[in-house]
Amino acid sequence: MPVSDVMSKNLFVVAPQSTLATAALLMKERDIGAMPVADGNQLVGIVTDRDIALRCGAEGCVPAEARVSQAMTKDVYYCRVSDPLEKVAAFMGEMQVRRLPVIDEETRIVGMVTIGDIARKSKADAASAFRLISQSSARPS
Repeated sequence: MPVSDVMSKNLFVVAPQSTLATAALLMKERDIGAMPVADGNQLVGIVTDRDIALRCGAEGCVPAEARVSQAMTKDVYYCRVSDPLEKVAAFMGEMQVRRLPVIDEETRIVGMVTIGDIARKSKADAASAFRLISQSSARPS
């Protein structure tokens, strides 16, 4: 089964030039912990609530003035719409991330997939990925 069958297509993205306050407000309103960062429809990063707290809050920046580009993770992991669900789950476990942006053949951001999305379709794949993610946190997601 391709990841496109389980990914969330109701996508909320933020631009790199948006303020961190804007990103945080969007996350709060939508009850999400991460948003892809896109320049147009091209994925350029991901920003999480943890990124905002640690890269901005801990350093004393002003969220209404600081830009998403200052706190986002630029070296973002992603998968493609046609990737098999088992491969995506294994990759998430290996990279120790709980969510991945999904891109299409033209590298446009088209969705997000989470461990929860995978668990709804394949408990075995999700359990395996979650075990790997939980072993240690080499990279926050």
